[in-house]
Amino acid sequence: MADLVTAIARAQALTQLPDNYYSSDTLEQAAREALARLSCDRPRQLTVTFLGDGSTRVFPLVPPFDSMFSLVLEVEYPGGMSPRALLPPDAYRVVTDAAPPELVLEHVTPSAGEVVRVVYTSRHTLAGLDGATETTLTDSVFDALTLLLGAQLLMRAASRFLQDTEPVLADAVAGRQSRAMDAQRLAQELEARYRELVSVGGAAGARGTVVVWDVPGEIVLSRFGRRR
Repeated sequence: MADLVTAIARAQALTQLPDNYYSSDTLEQAAREALARLSCDRPRQLTVTFLGDGSTRVFPLVPPFDSMFSLVLEVEYPGGMSPRALLPPDAYRVVTDAAPPELVLEHVTPSAGEVVRVVYTSRHTLAGLDGATETTLTDSVFDALTLLLGAQLLMRAASRFLQDTEPVLADAVAGRQSRAMDAQRLAQELEARYRELVSVGGAAGARGTVVVWDVPGEIVLSRFGRRR
């Protein structure tokens, strides 16, 4: 199962550190940091579809759109054309200080039934972390998360080895330094494998959510993507 418990268990196995080496709070914080970085390196891409009503050119961008993180990648209007009709960046703007944020079309007002399709980025979630009930990662991206989490735990271990003040004999100091170097070396290897995974096109397939929103109307959600 792709959740916080599984991610931590896999990461700890990669580090070769004892299971009780870190507190649960430290493990959870490391997972939070790893997920935040993964969201930047390989953000979730979502599509929201609005149906025009002939009078509005302002459309609400509700969660999971995040005004502090999300970027609008493309706006298709009218949607469903072949070839696709993408609006240039100066044909729309996002008002982030609105509640919720709004997409504003600068020059057109969609007729009733016309489609406006917006693709934007969003943060990933990991089931069991910060109240999340869904993991929005494909298999390969979840594997990348565990690699990054393992690397971060090892870097914490390296710092812990160096900061350990007991014992103070020279050979003990050398031993701590050697352990710290070993931990850093393994962390770098895991980091390199993480970078390989997130840079491969096939690893990009984070789950998406298609939201069909009639304006005015109701939201219909359909999710796709799965973990084995």
